[in-house]
Amino acid sequence: MSLAQQVLALGIQPAALLGHSLGEIAAACVAGVFNLEAALRFVTLRSRLMAESQPGAMIAAGCSPEKAAPLLGDELSLAAHNAPDWVTLSGTENAILDAEVSLKERQIPTRRLPVTYALSLI
Repeated sequence: MSLAQQVLALGIQPAALLGHSLGEIAAACVAGVFNLEAALRFVTLRSRLMAESQPGAMIAAGCSPEKAAPLLGDELSLAAHNAPDWVTLSGTENAILDAEVSLKERQIPTRRLPVTYALSLI
């Protein structure tokens, strides 16, 4: 947020703000969606929920939600639809390992995300 404040102090007015994860909270705060105190409460709650979440793993996969659908189940879910042909899958470590094997067999690229929890964004 301090970088955004520095840019604003220089008189540069952005047409849009964006961010990912904590960055989207900072962008919303800078855009005036909520004040700093509310943003800090939000970050605190988010951190607590992440700490309490189940252990697991996440991968980004170069496919549509429809192509990922056969893999989904009790231990694996669609966490995010990032682009027409990119999704994030979230689940137990074993379910993620199985999904990586299956996707590799179908020549669908994957990338393991550096997390130790399984969250679903959608």
